[in-house]
Amino acid sequence: MVSLSVVESSNALVNTLHQNPVLVVFGGTSGIGRATLLEFAARTTDLSPRIHLVGRSASAADEIRSEISKSNPSATLSFYAADCGLMREVDRVCNEILEAEKEHGINVAYLAAGTLELDRKPNEEGLPVHLALQLFGRVRAAKKLLPALGSAAKRGELARLVFIAAGTKEGPIDEMDMSLLRTPISKIRGHLASMLTLVFAKLAREEEAKGVSFVHVFPGMVNTNILRNKRNLTEVAIHYVGSAAMKLASWMGKTLSIKETGERHVWLGTSAKFPPSNAVGFQGVQEDKKTEPATGVDGKAGSGAYMIDWDGSEANEGTKTLIANYIVDGMMDKVWEYFTEEFTRIGL
Repeated sequence: MVSLSVVESSNALVNTLHQNPVLVVFGGTSGIGRATLLEFAARTTDLSPRIHLVGRSASAADEIRSEISKSNPSATLSFYAADCGLMREVDRVCNEILEAEKEHGINVAYLAAGTLELDRKPNEEGLPVHLALQLFGRVRAAKKLLPALGSAAKRGELARLVFIAAGTKEGPIDEMDMSLLRTPISKIRGHLASMLTLVFAKLAREEEAKGVSFVHVFPGMVNTNILRNKRNLTEVAIHYVGSAAMKLASWMGKTLSIKETGERHVWLGTSAKFPPSNAVGFQGVQEDKKTEPATGVDGKAGSGAYMIDWDGSEANEGTKTLIANYIVDGMMDKVWEYFTEEFTRIGL
């Protein structure tokens, strides 16, 4: 476990980064994404950061803009309203952000949009609803934003992509049911987590990813509004069971405050603990010259792509072995082909 004091010490140095860092947050109008955005703004008061926020609620974005104007008057915030469960919408907002930052690139991108949607019916683009936002939206945004991250890396700046989902919770992938139309609910998380981890392991090998690092994190038990939906019996059950579990975890001291989760995700997005592969490019904020880099998904220290739990700890050996074997035996390429075929079918 990485203590909160270590996280705070590292974050205190974020204000020593280069001027005008560019932050992108998908799913930043509420919950973990919002907390991370606000903490990043508060930690960069001397740097005039440019923040790009993607979400559904314009009124929530206005509230965030008001908060930032008080904590960091030097920051600018641009809001993009979008349904990130639709890939054409993801492309649209990514293109707008890329155009806005074509001279600068992107330094840190958090893909945090999430839902507990379990509807397996297809949406208007033919993607299973329960995967459209959680999986496809993240993968599409990562692919679209990667060149801009690479551009920042080429200038010797911080360049990092963070998936806020289920890192360290990877499990078996059902190759015969990639879309999870038949897979039991109990096995969905492990399947999804492995697919996301394999995607960024694949992206990390792209030439345009040189100098970019990737982190897939499980945020832990955080009391957000993700359990708010009660549109059908399944969601009602999830709402009440999840709420009860959250209360029990809180009573046992196992939940994170929204403030702490914001701090920990800023650390994940900036710390030298998670450098790009082969020590190419800017390593991140160096809180301790003796800090050892985390072990990457390929089992090598500092290899550029990482699975991290809510407390900063790495995946267990079994999970590391599972992903390492998937990379070697070709599953990584099969997963990427699955996404590529779906994006092509949609006409992207």
